[in-house]
Amino acid sequence: MTRSSIFFGVAAIVAIAGLGLYFWPGKTAGINKEIAAERLVGGEFSLLNHHEQRVNNETFQGKYKLVYFGYTSCAEICGLNLASISAAMEKLGPISKDVIPLFISIDSERDTVAQMAEYLEYFDHRIIGLTGTVDELSTVAKTYRVFYEEYYNDAAEQLDFNHSALTFLMGPDGEYLAHFPDGVEPSTIVTTIVSKIKLLEPQREMPDLLN
Repeated sequence: MTRSSIFFGVAAIVAIAGLGLYFWPGKTAGINKEIAAERLVGGEFSLLNHHEQRVNNETFQGKYKLVYFGYTSCAEICGLNLASISAAMEKLGPISKDVIPLFISIDSERDTVAQMAEYLEYFDHRIIGLTGTVDELSTVAKTYRVFYEEYYNDAAEQLDFNHSALTFLMGPDGEYLAHFPDGVEPSTIVTTIVSKIKLLEPQREMPDLLN
């Protein structure tokens, strides 16, 4: 996996006060980056979960979502990030019931429902694997502005993917709340989720999860 090729997003035009402004990773002209991201990230989808059930974005309404795109043959990055998500789910304690981690495949050919189910046995049982056809996976990746491209890995003698390695935090109504970089610490995921819940649900009592 070539980390230098990992990046978030594609150019998008945001109209403010009649001017066309471009949102690129790390660069936002005249607008707050999170406001721009909120307008760009997430959307409708229909996929199969690793229990072979058809689900869509409405299935997970009312829950906070941790959304990660990858593939089961990924040698390094995917497993490490799913391990971070797994550890974060443990640290969330009673709040974890309100959080659904989604692992969305970018490898339609190899990541069958059975393969996703087998792979996810190594991670937190609450992670839901999602797969589908080439078009279905391409569509959902575009809604999250996720980049991926297939290449032949000579060393491993197999097809691999360069891909974005961000984990997205989405709110109960499907709104973008935050994203985490490759290799994020589980404690960072937890503190961010707690802070967003406090912001959206100010009356809710929150346990001290990190002590």
